[in-house]
Amino acid sequence: MVLGPVRSRDYSASVVLVKKLLDGSMRATPDIGFGVVDVRDVVDWLMRVAALFNPLARAVVGELGSVRNQDAAHARTVLGWATRPVEQSIVDSARSLIELGIVKPIG
Repeated sequence: MVLGPVRSRDYSASVVLVKKLLDGSMRATPDIGFGVVDVRDVVDWLMRVAALFNPLARAVVGELGSVRNQDAAHARTVLGWATRPVEQSIVDSARSLIELGIVKPIG
C-alpha cells in the first residue's frame, strides 16, 4: 500500500482503506497485513533510481531483474534510502483526508 498525505480529492485506492477506517464505513477489519510505503519515499526512491542511469552508473545494470521481497535493506544499502515509519504514513494519510474535508472528524 502506498500511503501518505493526500494532495487533492483524487487519491489512490490505498488511501480508501484509511478513509473507511476514519469515517466508520469499515465495520470490521480482517486480520491481515499489508506492506506499506509512504508516497514521499516512493518519489525520493524514483528520483535516486533515475539518477543512476547516467554513463558512470552502468554497473547497476547487473541488478536489473533481481527480485526483492518488500525489504528496503537493498535500497538503503545501494541508494542510502530509508522509509518513513509506517505509523507516520498512516497518520499523515488520515490527517490530510480530514484537512481536505474528505473525512469529517468525529466529535
